[in-house]
Amino acid sequence: MLEERYGNPFLIAKAFRDKIDSWPKINPKGSVELQELADFLRSCESAMSQIRGLEVLNDCNENQKILSKLPDWLTSRWNRKVIEIEEETHMFPSFSQFVKFLTREAKIACSPITSLHALKPTERVLEKGSKIRSPGAKVFATSSDGQAVPTNCIFCDKVGHSLQRCRRFMQKTILERVKFVQVRKLCFGCLKSGHRSKDCGERNTCDTCEKGHPTCLHDDRTKEERMSTKPYGSRCSDKPKEKEIEQPQEQANPPSNEATTNRVVQNTVNTHTSTIIPVWLSSVSEPNREVLVYALLDTQSDTTFVLEEAVKALHTKSAPV
Repeated sequence: MLEERYGNPFLIAKAFRDKIDSWPKINPKGSVELQELADFLRSCESAMSQIRGLEVLNDCNENQKILSKLPDWLTSRWNRKVIEIEEETHMFPSFSQFVKFLTREAKIACSPITSLHALKPTERVLEKGSKIRSPGAKVFATSSDGQAVPTNCIFCDKVGHSLQRCRRFMQKTILERVKFVQVRKLCFGCLKSGHRSKDCGERNTCDTCEKGHPTCLHDDRTKEERMSTKPYGSRCSDKPKEKEIEQPQEQANPPSNEATTNRVVQNTVNTHTSTIIPVWLSSVSEPNREVLVYALLDTQSDTTFVLEEAVKALHTKSAPV
């Protein structure tokens, strides 16, 4: 089964050809990259004797596809070689002849003594430092006068506007927009990557409420609506504001399998709040019996838990849910 599924000659030939098709274009000074391509084509040449599907690489059209990956100066040299071979044999050079030519050119380009690769090591270091970005990567370019150059929108992949001005993005619901920003790991203050919103020094100003967030992330819902739709484990942007525990309203028939989250808020502008505080715990059946416990306030949790010994101290009944 393994031989049939993964050792199929057609699949192997397709894997070789797909890798050639997806090979990135080589920089005019990319000596190492040229050598890597030559090494891979030599492996294709070796496999050609066992996999007949690779014989298509001898075709001139396939050779033209590989030439599109090479620098212009190297393409010109191969063009001269092709003319010489055609004048002698009246046939287009074979894939083996092309690999032999490319291997020699890569050897010349990577000579440890006399090549530009060896004579200009500083350019080689800069070349290593510049990473090739994938087609999905989005960057903000800057012109010489310091002004930002319009780039592709990371949502609709169109040029001429940013994510904040994207109409298709604004047509989504606020939950979908927030989810997109979370998945892309963007800052909720400026919609850029690389930092969190609490560390953002370039917060946008909302055109609707004039607060420190992009207009496209403005949320008209009330706090209760946001809390009711907040997914498990998501972050809540509401900061604690009042140093007292809000008591939940009593219901006529409270469900037995529902937990209540108590939130601590604070009226003052001071941002120093406690995450562990002492509270008196009691049950509905015996409200006069109270137990002093420490409460851990976790703003990223949507469920309340209690220790088993605290339940026993309250003399109340419990059931696993």
